[in-house]
Formats: sequence, C-alpha cells, structure tokens
Amino acid sequence: MSEDKQPLEQAVPVEKEMTDQNKKINWLVMFKRCIGEILGTAVLVCIGCGAATGLAMNGASVGEIAIATSLTFGLVVTALSYALGEFTGCHVNPAVTFAMWLDGRIGWKQMLLYTLSQVVGGIIGAALLVGFLGHNWDPSALAAGADMGIINTYASNAVSGTLISRFGTAGGYVIGLFAEIFFALVFVFTILCTSHDKANKGLSGIALGLSLTSIVFFGFSITGTGVNPARSLGTALMALVNGQTEPIKEIWIFIFGPYIGAGLATLCYWAVWHDHGPHHPNDKRNPTDKIKEKIDSKENK
Repeated sequence: MSEDKQPLEQAVPVEKEMTDQNKKINWLVMFKRCIGEILGTAVLVCIGCGAATGLAMNGASVGEIAIATSLTFGLVVTALSYALGEFTGCHVNPAVTFAMWLDGRIGWKQMLLYTLSQVVGGIIGAALLVGFLGHNWDPSALAAGADMGIINTYASNAVSGTLISRFGTAGGYVIGLFAEIFFALVFVFTILCTSHDKANKGLSGIALGLSLTSIVFFGFSITGTGVNPARSLGTALMALVNGQTEPIKEIWIFIFGPYIGAGLATLCYWAVWHDHGPHHPNDKRNPTDKIKEKIDSKENK
C-alpha cells in the first residue's frame, strides 16, 4: 500500500517544481520584453530629438526642422514596430501601454514594468543625445540662424511662445494640454485599430509611422508634439541639466495630456469596434473559448 502511494507523493514536488520553472520563464520573458522597450524608447528619443537638435545647430529654418523631425519620428516608429512588434508589442510610449491595459490586452504588472522601462529608455535616449551633441554651446560657434531654443533644450516639448504671448500663460497651457490630448487620441486610436485581431497586421507599422509623422508635423509649432511622456520627460531632464527650466515646469502637460488622450482613444476604439474583438470589455468569453473559436474558424475555411 505504501509503495502505491509513493509515486503520488513524489509527483507533488515535481509538479511544484514545474510550476516554479514556468514562473521563472515568464519573468525571464518579461525581463527581455522590458529590455526591448528600453532600447526602443531610447532609439526613438535619441534619433527623433537628435534630428531636430542637429538641424537647429546647422541653422535650418523652423519649417525644415518640422518636416525633417516629423519624418524621422515616423520612420523610426515604423522600423521599431517591425523590429519589436512581435515580441514586445513595440509600445515605446507609456500612453500606449496605458491604453493596452485599459483594453485588457495586458495586466497591471506588465503595464507598470513597461512604463518604468519606457521612462528609463527615454532618459537614456536623451542622455545619449547630450553625449553626441554636447551642451552649453557658444552661439558664435554655431551656424548663423541657429535656433538656441531647440538646441539648449534638446528639442524638449514646450507650449509655443506665440500661444503664450497671445493667450497668456494660463491660456497657452490650456491650449497646449488640449492639443496633446488630441494628438495622443489620434495616435493611440490608430494603434488600437491597427493591432486589432481583424486588422491587416502587415501594414500596421506603416500606418503608425504615417500617423505619427502627420501628428508631429502638425503639432510642431504648438507644443513640439509630445504624445509620449517618456520622450518628454527624458529631454526635459537633460534640458534641466543644461540650465533650462521651462520644459520641466510644463512637463505636466505632456504627461496628463497623452494619458487623457489615450483613455479617450480607448473609448473611441470600443465605440468603433463594438463587440468585434476579443479585447472588448463586453466580451465575457474566457481565453479557452476564444482559442477554440479561432481553431474552429481556421478548420472551417
């Protein structure tokens, strides 16, 4: 009788060991994904803001800087979406991660880890930019017409001085906040729709790049187009190190704006894709049922 019980007694610790091993594998995968988000955000901030800062140092006009910066951000996001999309989801933006959590695509732990990773990546990217381009420039050593406002802040986000001059500080801030809400709404809505189960995933990266390009180009003269709290915070901190305090004073606009916009984008997504996808909050099916339905649909084709 004792011999019959022995295999069962031995099976308990083995099962526990397998469960612990699975947990370790999951955390290892999550760690790798976080590294991907750090790298992706760092690349986005360094190259995107570097394009604006570098052109400003060489005396480019505001129009030229706006066109080049918008194209650079769009191209980088497109490249990153194909490089990281299948593994991390290529959020590289806390507002996007927040929307994915609201839609039920990720859990709160992943949301927090991704957000932390993106903030770290934004700071690293801005620090790399400082390392590449330097700081405390002498205007006489730069090209004629160099925009010191962009250079000294590393293309940090800030409400346009024209808006503040016309509507006052409070009025300019309100316009800047609503602009950031709108920019994030459009961008995050595009992401949610193109990443839907029924969307054409092969073209999603191009759609994201075009969306960000148009948003950055439109918003460049309003707020510099933040949309991404990690990008805004990273460059604002480096600007502070360089003695520029205005970007960090206005950072709340570029944190709350994108988060509010992401929330509104999620609501719009639910309205458009109502009951059309497994991520809708009204979808009460459990994950097993969803998988079975997918298998059945493939077999019936």
